[in-house]
Amino acid sequence: MKFLQITNRIPFPLDDGGNIANWNVLNEMKKAGISVTLLSMNTTKHFCDPEVMYPVVDKVVAVNINTDITILGAFSSLFSGYPYIVKRFINEEFGVALMNLLKKDEFDVIQLEGIFTAVYIHLIRRYSKAKLILRAHNVEYIIWDRYYKDEKNIFRKIFLYDMTRRLRKFEFEHFRLFDAIIALTNEDEQLIRNSGYSKPLEIIPLGVDTDKFFPVNEVKKDNQEIVIGFIGSLEWLPNLQGIEWFLANIWPQVKLNSPNAVFKLAGKKMPEKFKSVSMPGFEPVGYVKDAADFTRSLDIFVVPLLSGGGMRIKILEAMACGKCVVSTRIGAEGIQAEHGKEIFLADSPEEMQQQLLILARDREKVVRIGENAELKIRQSYTWPVLIRKMMQFYTSVK
Repeated sequence: MKFLQITNRIPFPLDDGGNIANWNVLNEMKKAGISVTLLSMNTTKHFCDPEVMYPVVDKVVAVNINTDITILGAFSSLFSGYPYIVKRFINEEFGVALMNLLKKDEFDVIQLEGIFTAVYIHLIRRYSKAKLILRAHNVEYIIWDRYYKDEKNIFRKIFLYDMTRRLRKFEFEHFRLFDAIIALTNEDEQLIRNSGYSKPLEIIPLGVDTDKFFPVNEVKKDNQEIVIGFIGSLEWLPNLQGIEWFLANIWPQVKLNSPNAVFKLAGKKMPEKFKSVSMPGFEPVGYVKDAADFTRSLDIFVVPLLSGGGMRIKILEAMACGKCVVSTRIGAEGIQAEHGKEIFLADSPEEMQQQLLILARDREKVVRIGENAELKIRQSYTWPVLIRKMMQFYTSVK
């Protein structure tokens, strides 16, 4: 089989959920003996040497493109047929590279990673007879609808309303152009079906590299500090909103009632406002080279997300490391883990405060939940298992 993956950025470095997912799809495909080609936009913001992809692909084509957000671009999009967040990815040179690739090579499956690459679907149809698959990392308009509802500034609210409305229309119109869709979560599957999509649709979640993310047994005494932490991209708005909410509404009460607790925040592109926070027990770590080592250093992994879509790969990685996870329900969407057995779910500040304080005083429960979580990952969320399911789905699509 010849497989082409199309992405809106080169999936490297492996410090981002989308990059990790796309890299592992390619890696497992190549290990299965499939001919793998990657076509990527090489954006100014995430510029990367395409050569780094050769461990997991047979061929890579990258096109330099500037997708930076500008006020002028946002304004001009109001008179465009595309919402601004989509229009940024329309690039003539990328279209030419795609056309030349399709003229030269025949593919059995072409998989577009995320809806933003769908602007090229008509071009692909013109030059290829391959099965055309969308792997929907999330349903984008839902994320922006949550931003719109939370926005207080009237001018930004009007802009977000317009973009959300047009993004919903774009997604619904383009879903139906694919031969099949892979959704990451039950929630996204339902949203896609509600758009009127009636072709093959399979739920295949994200996975974890358990050779990298695994538990290390460590016994702590009751008087030792209990380390609560979070790691994730701190340039992604849902993460920023969630951490601000956690620091303002949850952490002060947790620290007051559990003096031996500390909260460590790690992630790339940490804003200065977090670095300058002076709060008892709060440690802004910033970028870490090894996410697995950082995750293993924690007792509890907290995910205070209030918006977003798709799946949080960092939760899966924390579970694979045998960590007790406390998350909002939005943060844990798509992860089939049982509350109170493999994960703890808490949506309000009071619920999350209470859950963290209970766990801070009960180390045996922290360890037990972490063990259950790790078992769940090994049973259901390893990449080889998920890629086999993906391959079976490709075969079933007519």
